[in-house]
Amino acid sequence: MQLSCADIHFDREIKTKDEALQRVVGRLTEAGHTTAAYLNGMRDREGQISTYLGNGIAIPHGTPQSRDAVLKTGVKVLACPQGVDWGEQQTAYLIVGIAAQDSEHLDILRQLTHAMSDERVPEALSRAESPQAVLEILAGNIFPAEGKIWNRLRCSMKRRRLPSAIPTDCTRGQARSW
Repeated sequence: MQLSCADIHFDREIKTKDEALQRVVGRLTEAGHTTAAYLNGMRDREGQISTYLGNGIAIPHGTPQSRDAVLKTGVKVLACPQGVDWGEQQTAYLIVGIAAQDSEHLDILRQLTHAMSDERVPEALSRAESPQAVLEILAGNIFPAEGKIWNRLRCSMKRRRLPSAIPTDCTRGQARSW
C-alpha cells in the first residue's frame, strides 16, 4: 500500500478531534473503504486510548469490533496546518485515518515512525501547502534554510531512493514505485 497525493486532503476548518474523525471517515467512505458506521469504531478507539503518535501525527482507526464497517483496506490523510487539539496538550497537524482488514497498512505506519524521529516535522507540517509537500516531509525531505523549513519542494528535484511505501513524485497525481 502506498500513499499518493490523491490520499491527502487539506482541511483548514477542522477545530476538534471529533470533527477530524468525522471528516476522515467521510473521506474513507467516499473512497469506498468504509461505511459511515466506521466512525463509531474510531470514536470507541479514541475512548480507549489516544491515537496520537507524536510529532504532530495522529492515526485514528477503529476497534476490532468495527472491522465489519471496513469494505477494503485504505488510508486517507487530513493535513491541518492550523493544528487540531488531540487532547492531553497534543496538537495534530497530520491525521492519518486507517481502515484495515489486514496488515497492508503497516508499510505506511513504518514510514510514519521515521517522521516521528525528526522534531522538525510538526513545524514542517504546519507550513505544508500541498499534498506533495506532505509526502516530502514524510519521506524525510525537510530542508532548514535561514532558520525556516522549506516545504515547497519542486517535483523536478532529484529524488532519492526510498525504501518506504511513501512515494515522493506526484507530478502525475499517482504513486510511483521506487
